[in-house]
Amino acid sequence: MDQQGLDLIKTEILNAIGVEVNGRINKSGKFQGLDLTFANYTRQSGPIFLIKPAGLKNHAVTLCFGNYSKFCIEHIIEHATDEDYLVAQAHLDSILTLNGIKAKSITAFRKNNITSKLMLSFNLRIEDQHSAESIKYTVRKVIVPLMAAMAELIGYAQVEEEIQGYEDGSETYRLIKQRERNPRNTLLCIAFHGNYCQICEFRPSDVYGAETSNILEVHHIEPLSEIDIARVYDPKTDLIPVCPNCHRALHKKKPAYQPDELRQILLNKKSDHATSS
Repeated sequence: MDQQGLDLIKTEILNAIGVEVNGRINKSGKFQGLDLTFANYTRQSGPIFLIKPAGLKNHAVTLCFGNYSKFCIEHIIEHATDEDYLVAQAHLDSILTLNGIKAKSITAFRKNNITSKLMLSFNLRIEDQHSAESIKYTVRKVIVPLMAAMAELIGYAQVEEEIQGYEDGSETYRLIKQRERNPRNTLLCIAFHGNYCQICEFRPSDVYGAETSNILEVHHIEPLSEIDIARVYDPKTDLIPVCPNCHRALHKKKPAYQPDELRQILLNKKSDHATSS
């Protein structure tokens, strides 16, 4: 693993969870370790995400807090909502479903255990501890969901900039926050439901390849716009990944189509097409 490889990992994490990170390679001869932190925290003032070789064919992955993380921890305790904890726990649960994963030290994400002593530790079975591809695999499968969990608790917002044109050609800018487009929710949905549209079964990776396959969106089965009282969403049961076309189709009527309704419409269209041909 060289600096170029580390830069690629940082870019992949940014694309996956919408948060910039810093990284450091601990290297002596062969790859000896990789340390990652959120860009707005130092290694001492926030969460640290570590990868190191363990045994003959394992990567040890650890999440812990730096020695001077008091303000980061206080921020989480004061601002994280019940939904944030639920989503963070779901990211942690997605790691535990991996083949070859073993939890050595694990604590559930709860308000009363976000302290300086919090530590999560895993061993992941890897064929080649020192290859760049193995390191990227461990980052993708364990580090990314761990960072996504902490990003939820810290409260990093996914903010998009939208441009609206006017007839005279001038432009105005506005900032909008749309939780259903949060890449961390997409990451979570795909982890539980699979990397394909839950309506039409379109698989972006089959068409565009792995590097440009992250175009799926998150659909709230009960749309946020249609509830009167705020509620906590269970990311395992209340959210599904869909392609942009099906996402728009789901919202073509109010209340929105239920997933089964739109699936049936697609089946009927396919049946009509087969009959006519």
